[in-house]
Amino acid sequence: MYLKNKYLVIIFISLINIFQAQTKASRKHLLEGNNKYLAESYKDAAANYLNSIQDGEDSYRSNYNLGNAMYKLKKYDDALIQYEKSLQLAANQSEKANALFNMGNSYFQKGEYERAAEAFKNTLKLNPKDDKARYNYTMSKQKVKEAQQKQEEQNSKDQDKNQGDKEDKKDNSQQNGKDKQNSSNAKEDKTDNSTDKKDKDNSVNHKETQPNQNEKNSINNQKSQADTNNANLSDASNQHYENILGAMEEQEKRAHQKIINKRANSNQGQSSKDW
Repeated sequence: MYLKNKYLVIIFISLINIFQAQTKASRKHLLEGNNKYLAESYKDAAANYLNSIQDGEDSYRSNYNLGNAMYKLKKYDDALIQYEKSLQLAANQSEKANALFNMGNSYFQKGEYERAAEAFKNTLKLNPKDDKARYNYTMSKQKVKEAQQKQEEQNSKDQDKNQGDKEDKKDNSQQNGKDKQNSSNAKEDKTDNSTDKKDKDNSVNHKETQPNQNEKNSINNQKSQADTNNANLSDASNQHYENILGAMEEQEKRAHQKIINKRANSNQGQSSKDW
């Protein structure tokens, strides 16, 4: 019994020594991290804080400081994880308010202004005298308002653009309708022209159609009769002209004879007077 108790005491003392050694190492990393942070060597500071947590110093301070280092490195998502954890490990309202304040800053840097305003609002609930939290809350609300106005302007532009696109589409549709109507009219005109041309072609072809044998005989007979009539007309015309010429010659003969007779009578009268 005594021997068993002795072994238990030895194990307990060993565990205490191990725990003390780990605590000493974690605190060493925590202090080293603080020094690196003050020297603005944020990457080394973050590594030391992480080692401190892994060595057993999983406390509000180590997580909060690790969040601050991540914030300085602009790794805001990682910073928020650590602030959330430190908020859960916080021992009083002051520690909670600090965690919420830095959460608000992280959200603000990410452009999540509504969540930032909510974090600063919760900070003010825990610490109403925090002027920095009040100022950041006002700035966050202003950013929310600006974002809403910008969104409204964008929506208005999109609406105007959509309206313009609809009007353009309507105009194009109307123009397409006119083009289709013109195309249809052109097709109809082309069809009419084609029909007229076809009728004309048919008429030409009809005129060029060769007559049959009966038609040929009739045409030949008509031609022969016409030639006979022309011949008769020519003979009649010639006889008429000859008759006219004969009459003219007869008149000339009569006129010539009158002149001779008149001269003869004149000569006789003069001789009788002279005597």
